[in-house]
Amino acid sequence: MRPPRLFWTNLSSARKTRGTPSLPPSLPLSLRNVINGLGEIMKLALVRSLDLFHLLEAHGARLVDERFQGEDGVADRVIELSIQIMLEELGPNLWEERLER
Repeated sequence: MRPPRLFWTNLSSARKTRGTPSLPPSLPLSLRNVINGLGEIMKLALVRSLDLFHLLEAHGARLVDERFQGEDGVADRVIELSIQIMLEELGPNLWEERLER
């Protein structure tokens, strides 16, 4: 099971006092948000990673149904690969000063 994600309960006071993060209430992701995120991951898979593409091809529907919360580690691997690819893409041009693609 994954550890819970942390967030600021009161962002304005957290900025002023550097308060401590707390556990969020149950915030389920909407299906629309999950599918939008999966679309972004699919773009990465299509242009940069055959491994990621094969994971999405084999498990994509289940990942959406489970909202990327499955226990088998596939969702974690998809997210890990996606982050790695995005860092490779954005690293040399983090502030997007060069817009050629």
